[in-house]
Order: sequence, then structure tokens, then C-alpha cells
Amino acid sequence: MEKINGIIVEGKVYKESRGSCKDCDLRKRCMLDEERFDTTYCSIFVLGSGENFRHSPELTERLNNSKTKEQ
Repeated sequence: MEKINGIIVEGKVYKESRGSCKDCDLRKRCMLDEERFDTTYCSIFVLGSGENFRHSPELTERLNNSKTKEQ
């Protein structure tokens, strides 16, 4: 089985990517998450400077297809 680095949020796969915080697909979620007021996904997953998360439709589709095949 292939290893894929990323996180899953509400059934969508987000991969680590190069870019600024303003380009991150999880930026709005980080800003609105009151439970983790002083942390972000980047700090939780120890991303380096200039890295963020980007949604991957291809990996999301693969994940969802594998779930339906297992049932």
C-alpha cells in the first residue's frame, strides 16, 4: 500500500505543500477554530516556514473510492 502524507478533514485530503499561509486551503478553518485559538494546523503538524496545506481532489477521490470498496 502506498504511503501518503497529509491530513483528512471532513472527508477531504489535504497534502503538505509549499506556499504562504494566505494560500493555505485550511487558513479559514484555523482562524475560526476557537478550541485551538493559539494554534494552527501548521504548528500542530510542525510544518516548516513557507509550507501549508492544499486540498487534493485526486487523493480525496481515491480515499472515498477505497472506502466504498471496503464496505
